Amino acid sequence: MPFFENLKNAPTRKKIRTGIIVVIIIALLSAYFFWDFSKRTKNILLGTGIAAVTALWVDLVTYEVDLETLRDTGSIDESRKTYSKGIALIGDCSQQNDLNCEHFETQQDAQDIYDTCMRKIKEYNKDVEDPISIDIYWLDGDKDGIVCEHLPSA
Repeated sequence: MPFFENLKNAPTRKKIRTGIIVVIIIALLSAYFFWDFSKRTKNILLGTGIAAVTALWVDLVTYEVDLETLRDTGSIDESRKTYSKGIALIGDCSQQNDLNCEHFETQQDAQDIYDTCMRKIKEYNKDVEDPISIDIYWLDGDKDGIVCEHLPSA
């Protein structure tokens, strides 16, 4: 399932947040079913449980937003953040991680997207020395920085 894949590649803080929500849900379920509370208290537990399940769903199926980019651009789309192979992908590049050369008409089209995304990866992932060697987008099989070499030039 895609949301478990997103969680697997997510930073530790998202994993911790998700884990805390799961623990809260388990505690609420335990309290609801195994402790003897008044009907009013059980209704409160049920409502809180529904809110916690909703929070878990939102946490798993939505993307993160880079707040600095959001502040600078004012655009949710440009500040969208996902993770692939432990690398933060921002904006349009966060939606490009399932590309292949068949998505492009020319080599230059593919190269433009790739170069833009590599620049963003370097900007947002200071600890990544050489993102080209990771080939997140599966466009550069020989990892030389030139993508989709078999496509016609522009």
